[in-house]
Amino acid sequence: MHCKTVPLALLLVATLASCSSANFYQVYQTASETVKTKSDRYISYENDHCRVSYDLWSENGNAGFTFYNKTTEVIYLHLDESFYVMNGVAHDYFQNRTFLSGNNAVTAKTAGMGFGRYGIINTLSSTTVDSKMSGVEVLEAKTIAIPPNTAKRISEYDITRELYRDCNLLRFPSARKVTTKSFTAENTPLKFYNVLNYTLGTNEARQKITNDFYVTAITNYPEKEVIESVRKDFCGEKEALATKEMSGVAPDKFWLRYQKSEKDNRKH
Repeated sequence: MHCKTVPLALLLVATLASCSSANFYQVYQTASETVKTKSDRYISYENDHCRVSYDLWSENGNAGFTFYNKTTEVIYLHLDESFYVMNGVAHDYFQNRTFLSGNNAVTAKTAGMGFGRYGIINTLSSTTVDSKMSGVEVLEAKTIAIPPNTAKRISEYDITRELYRDCNLLRFPSARKVTTKSFTAENTPLKFYNVLNYTLGTNEARQKITNDFYVTAITNYPEKEVIESVRKDFCGEKEALATKEMSGVAPDKFWLRYQKSEKDNRKH
């Protein structure tokens, strides 16, 4: 973006408003010892029974997964024995909720506590989106049946909403001062994994999968370094209007968006 010529008295204001962005992005790169197969769309773990695929790319990161049944029998995924674990703290996939479903899901009643995709779910809480709606109450299932050669999507938790700060990482860098903080599996600030328990057909023996991840690099960017205008192409024709999209999209990355306030002058 180019600055326009303005009177000297307005130069500082114009520079801040037109040439600088208050928006910044913290981008996380991850690695895994178990989820190793990678494509443009997902990273995955696979055994003889199933394929578990992940696409972490989203704001705050998406710890959810798609569970594909490779067998000729029904697989039963036991959510009451499956957990999302972040830095040693386990969160339940089964939370004993009741949903009211009609044309739209309008009420979720919770017994127990868990950290849901939109924040803490408090003990015995009830959230109503539209009290005028009516429908059927549906109890949350402890076990999900996945038929042969089909998949089901499970998405409950963000990876993190807490901005990582470090003395060697500028919070509000210019394009020329963008740096990356790298980590190993031993000193990473963020380890997370899914523990999934399932049974195959009538076999009652539990099968356990642990899909682990850890953060290997964190980079802070000013908005103009990661947001680009794109005119999408469909059947060889460009869209008339450009849309803004993030660059560097990858299924083993995720990001947090944050802002710089006028009162916050801390560099790190």
